[in-house]
Amino acid sequence: MPRQAIELDEARALVLSRVVPLATERVELAQALGRMLAEPLRAAADLPGFDNSAMDGFALRAGESAPGARLRVVGESRAGAPSRPALGAGEACAISTGAAIPPGADAVVRVEDTRRDGDDVELAVAVPVGASVRYAGEDVKAGEALLEPGVRLGPAELGILAALGSGELTAYRRPRVGVVTTGDELIAVGGRLPPGGVHDSGAIVVPALVGRAGGRSTRSRTLATARSPSSRR
Repeated sequence: MPRQAIELDEARALVLSRVVPLATERVELAQALGRMLAEPLRAAADLPGFDNSAMDGFALRAGESAPGARLRVVGESRAGAPSRPALGAGEACAISTGAAIPPGADAVVRVEDTRRDGDDVELAVAVPVGASVRYAGEDVKAGEALLEPGVRLGPAELGILAALGSGELTAYRRPRVGVVTTGDELIAVGGRLPPGGVHDSGAIVVPALVGRAGGRSTRSRTLATARSPSSRR
């Protein structure tokens, strides 16, 4: 005799009792979206890696800033092209957002709070030490715990790992799921429906749900029940 139907909780327990952890594999960062992390990750370096400007403006010594103060512009620090000379007394360095703070400077005055006059810049405000400066390690310190095993990797997690230069990681293998739909009335999507037939939407929806959850559908099959209502009692 066929086994009687069981409750959902019992069915779930039967399935889970046979579940074992998946093996792990190394995955390139660009292919890791949606994967489940299998290792703890710590920062290998500070982020940002150097003191840099949060604004376009002029790097200077905060103690020399004041409304009406004039400083001589002696160089420029651009993103990817830092200024090497250290600032001396009465000097400033033009700087762009993300560029390294030159030696000797301890603050940045925003460009909109200045007026350029040839080789000089005139300030409209005073700025405190650290103004518009993003310090090395301000976001992440070297050695800091970043992610724990079991985390699903989204764009934000991949972004922080990329910013720290991590090219690959260890993730659990994606589960492979076979999808079987049953019913005499089921017809493949796009097929012509006979009387009483319905399109097999489950063959599309379930693999899509598997993919969203991080798995892979290996195949999708439809099986007819081939039983009359009276035989299902």
